[in-house]
Amino acid sequence: MLGSEQLELLLGSIGALSAGLATAWLTYYGSRYVLSDAKTDCAKLRAAMKALAGKSASVRGGPSE
Repeated sequence: MLGSEQLELLLGSIGALSAGLATAWLTYYGSRYVLSDAKTDCAKLRAAMKALAGKSASVRGGPSE
């Protein structure tokens, strides 16, 4: 049977492992969310830049080529 010190050490180890896993899980899914958001923002920015380039070309009187 486990003594009180051994039990305390075992429970502390389990708690530390649980905290480490929770931190890793939050970091992984948090970074996936942030990267997904960044991809969406980048696509919106590209579309806006293309639209502005098209308007600018039409104001000058034609395509910029």
